[in-house]
Amino acid sequence: MTVYDFCVDPADLTISAAWQLRWTADAHRVLEIGCATGFISRYLVARGQVVVGVERNPEVAEQARTVCQKVIVGDIEDPAVQSQITQQFDAVLLGDVLEHLSTPDALLVMIRERWLCPGGCVVLSVPNSGHWVFRREVLCGRFPYRQYGLFDQTHLRFFTRGSLYQMIQASGYTVDQAANTINHNSHDDLTFVCLTWFYRNRPDFRRVMNVLEYHLSRLLPTLFAYQFVLRICPLDRDMRIR
Repeated sequence: MTVYDFCVDPADLTISAAWQLRWTADAHRVLEIGCATGFISRYLVARGQVVVGVERNPEVAEQARTVCQKVIVGDIEDPAVQSQITQQFDAVLLGDVLEHLSTPDALLVMIRERWLCPGGCVVLSVPNSGHWVFRREVLCGRFPYRQYGLFDQTHLRFFTRGSLYQMIQASGYTVDQAANTINHNSHDDLTFVCLTWFYRNRPDFRRVMNVLEYHLSRLLPTLFAYQFVLRICPLDRDMRIR
């Protein structure tokens, strides 16, 4: 099982965690589904927010318990786990979670109907299966499963920008804010693939290429965005728990 644990720079808007932090700044209570070690929750708690986490890896959940007010251990698609979430939240975080679920649309509906406060939002990120690297591999007849990244071996669902927006709308949400990230995974990185040898000892050059890739992701997100990061809100903002 892949364990996600990263150092986060809240000012680096080329990574999804920075947008997750920015778009939940006004939330008092946050539910982070897939909280891993609590590497994002740590920043939320530091600025005075109350965080409840859900994590299916028991060992990783123990680390998150040092950060979150409460950590529920188990698969979020398990009704026994869902029943333990008894409160409502101003924001729900789904950072790189939906692609690991068998029925992500059902989870979005449950969040909207049961766990989201009136006026609340969901902030999510998913990898872009329309990224040029993904297209290249499939076009060449390859699907190179990896430990993480676009071809993460634990992914159950794959989203393009169009299919993601379609699922969000069908689940009763509207997109409030949208951003894209670039690839910091050296196995898939545009600059790494093309210029591996060139910037091993040239960090300044790599930064320039990251800026270029960032602007390409904004210009042609369906092709160059590595992840789609969205803040979504219920179509009926007054919807309450049933």
